[in-house]
Amino acid sequence: MNRVKASAAFAAAVALTACLSCFSAQAAAQPGQKSQPAQPQGDKRPPKKKLQAGSNFARYAGRDASNRLIAGGATRDIKDEAERQHQLGTESYEAGKYEQAVAAFRRVAELKPSNAAAHYNLGVAYEAAGRGDEAVASYQKAISLTKTKELLAVAHYNTGNVHAAAGRTEEAIAAYRKVIELLPKEAVAHYNLGLAHAAAGETAEAVAAFREAVRLKPDYAEARYNLGVAYVEGGDRAAARAEAEELRKLNRTELAERLEALSK
Repeated sequence: MNRVKASAAFAAAVALTACLSCFSAQAAAQPGQKSQPAQPQGDKRPPKKKLQAGSNFARYAGRDASNRLIAGGATRDIKDEAERQHQLGTESYEAGKYEQAVAAFRRVAELKPSNAAAHYNLGVAYEAAGRGDEAVASYQKAISLTKTKELLAVAHYNTGNVHAAAGRTEEAIAAYRKVIELLPKEAVAHYNLGLAHAAAGETAEAVAAFREAVRLKPDYAEARYNLGVAYVEGGDRAAARAEAEELRKLNRTELAERLEALSK
């Protein structure tokens, strides 16, 4: 998954039709691992907690992560302190120095308290630093300040990821549903919703969410794989094998073989 740098245009950075879909996992994580962006060398980002779930949850491919900074938290004037702190926060984040990024983005939010993007970026930094409760608070602040549908959606999306990582499946499900209400055609939102339902042991709901992700994006291999796993969990091994066949058509042989092994 590619990180959107803070210098990118605001609209391009927050539009989920050009954002969340392109950030969905391009390669499945090993079962039991999350799909995570490539991190800078020397990254000190603490590992996120696994979702607490039934014993078979580790079979699923991983969740799409929150790691997108956006522009708009400062000004274009390099002499402006908010802009300097914004750049410092971006550079620190890109270097994996997440506590420094937190300090810089917190300063931007202090200088621009009514700027939703500033609070959103602070939330991203908090999340990267493993400070989930503070991340949620920052995302909620951004949500309260913006009427922009795309920014609302991505802030709810990241909120869902924080809750999911902490094992708060009900809160995660509610947050992902907010994303889907705003942008119902975003396959990755349905994908992460499916994982939250799977973590909660709600197999039928997981099947429905993964099926919708596949309907919206037929070549979404990780969604097909997880749909197959959910079918196995629900006892429909024939349907799981059918998804394995579709994965072979997508040249995702490794995923197909994993799913075939589970569906025997």
